[in-house]
Amino acid sequence: MSQMVMTAVILGIISGIVFKNNIFLVNHLDTLITLLLLILIFLIGYDLGEKRDVIYKIREKGLKILLIPVAIGIGSIFGAVIGGFLIKMRVNEAASVGAGCGWYSMSGVLLSQIKGPELGSVAFLANVFRELTAFLFLPYFKKISKLAPIGVCGATAMDTTLPLISKVLGLDYTVISLISGFVITMLVPIVIPLIIKIPF
Repeated sequence: MSQMVMTAVILGIISGIVFKNNIFLVNHLDTLITLLLLILIFLIGYDLGEKRDVIYKIREKGLKILLIPVAIGIGSIFGAVIGGFLIKMRVNEAASVGAGCGWYSMSGVLLSQIKGPELGSVAFLANVFRELTAFLFLPYFKKISKLAPIGVCGATAMDTTLPLISKVLGLDYTVISLISGFVITMLVPIVIPLIIKIPF
């Protein structure tokens, strides 16, 4: 799976270089990506609908399932603070970058507005690399723990990386991934402004 993803990324880069002057593709790329992503998520939803026992299993776990996105968020922030310490970033700035949890567009824009383009760019790149890492190495994270891939994906576990999680982990973890990604996505726009305003 990792080799297939890597091949797809490389082919995408080559295609971008070759067809960079194609006006139609340039103007409609975002729409095409969104459409294909929605089709993928629809097909995963269809698969889940066929196997209702998976949803019942998740329902049995109750509110304990919410501990997963909370742990992912705390781990992301804590890890970013450690990384920030190594490169001498302020604690609140490093923590706010980590609080993006892979949602690069939101974290980049938010921090650019609140703190300036420099930190916004750092947040954007850090979270882009997080998503790229998830795409390339997700099957290997599975060897650490079944929940590790979901943790690495962060907010993207409900959208862009969901098809890969479904393929690698199976439907049982697809539902957990959806819930985790949804909760993190809801929290990111709230948590980032709160953290960046902490005076340290």
